Amino acid sequence: MARYCDQYWRVHGLGNHDGLNPNSFSCVECRMLFLDAVVWFVVFLLQFSFSEVNHLSADTIYACQDKKDDVNAGVKSTALLFGSQIKRILILFGTVTMSALTISGILNSQSPPFFVLAVFGGAFHLAWQLYALDVDSPKSCWQTFEANAFYFGAIVEAGLILDYVLLN
Repeated sequence: MARYCDQYWRVHGLGNHDGLNPNSFSCVECRMLFLDAVVWFVVFLLQFSFSEVNHLSADTIYACQDKKDDVNAGVKSTALLFGSQIKRILILFGTVTMSALTISGILNSQSPPFFVLAVFGGAFHLAWQLYALDVDSPKSCWQTFEANAFYFGAIVEAGLILDYVLLN
């Protein structure tokens, strides 16, 4: 699909909304049963936005490893689409991701440990990633992609678990 469309992530990212992905707010989904329908719908949309934008960010970082090969092979990617503005766009994605996480936490009445660990910890981790990322170095892109793939999700999930444990 990447050969024909630089936005293949729209289809690929849908697979991350199965409730098993650490970035998919599985604990929040359990607690949403107690929210009224309107708030539940808003939180669901924010969760979807959080997951999609975070997935797009990680995909773009991953694609930066292969920019030269993608041009030669005729493969389209977000790394090529965004060109020299990659870091600025990744900052925008990080801002949207953390905003959606924060608003979801507020609407779902998360406790302070959630905001300290998941929101501030997650935001710090994303800021560190973007600071350390060299989009022209395949090694740097891989290291950043791996850090996002595991550590960011683990930080957010740890905040959700801590919030759940302290409330029960």
